[in-house]
Amino acid sequence: SAPALFNAISAESQPRLREFNGQNLANLAWAFMKAAHSDPQLLEAIAVVALPQVGSFKPQELANTAYALAKARHSATPLFNAIAKTAAPRLTYFIPRDLTNMAWAYAAAGHSAPALFDLMAGLAEVRACDFTPQALSNAAFAFAKAGHSAPELFSALAAAALRTMRNFDAQNLANMAWGFATASYKARALFDGISEAGASSRLRNSCSECIVSRRVSHRTAGTLLQRCRGSPSSANTSWPPRLGRSRRRATRRRRCSTRSPRWQCGGCATSSRSI
Repeated sequence: SAPALFNAISAESQPRLREFNGQNLANLAWAFMKAAHSDPQLLEAIAVVALPQVGSFKPQELANTAYALAKARHSATPLFNAIAKTAAPRLTYFIPRDLTNMAWAYAAAGHSAPALFDLMAGLAEVRACDFTPQALSNAAFAFAKAGHSAPELFSALAAAALRTMRNFDAQNLANMAWGFATASYKARALFDGISEAGASSRLRNSCSECIVSRRVSHRTAGTLLQRCRGSPSSANTSWPPRLGRSRRRATRRRRCSTRSPRWQCGGCATSSRSI
């Protein structure tokens, strides 16, 4: 990023934010989030100006605004309440990416919105067969992180994931496993598929590091895998694979010298997203 440029944009934008429409506000918040440029004062100003306008926001603008604020860990309770109220009757117009962005945002922000999550769960359950691997894993991750019970949704996600498991990358596999394990949803066939995919030479190390980056130990991951398969006595706990001492040290050195991989929603993981 270019800190001087973003500082200049912030200084110029703040006095003029009331000239911005919903798309402008959402794009500005999203851009600062994507650039990882911290500017709490600007985000607070965006939240204040967006509040009376939120009723005119389009689905993508609602999702992007909520996601950007949550990603920046910026508390904006009145705006989150308004976005939830505005989004609820319009959820059928949300594409999968925006739907999972919305779910992730409220889960990450720790903002309670049970009515919104109920509606999102029902819609995602019906449309799960059309979800990409990214959207499937994001949905599982978000609902588990929010602690929102949605067994029918998890059942639909598992069925859809099994049909497209070959298209899951390491991050998707790790997020899917984490979501189902955290939600304590038993899906033996799904975990067998994740185990088989995670055991491939192409994904083994990546899956391990995805789990490590979430501060979930291999032993804990194995226990979760047993529990969610539903057969504690005979479950195969070979995934994530255990690292030897030398490889563990190398992994620690890499994590210390580079930024640990973090879960990203579909919007962040793809560079072609139009905002």
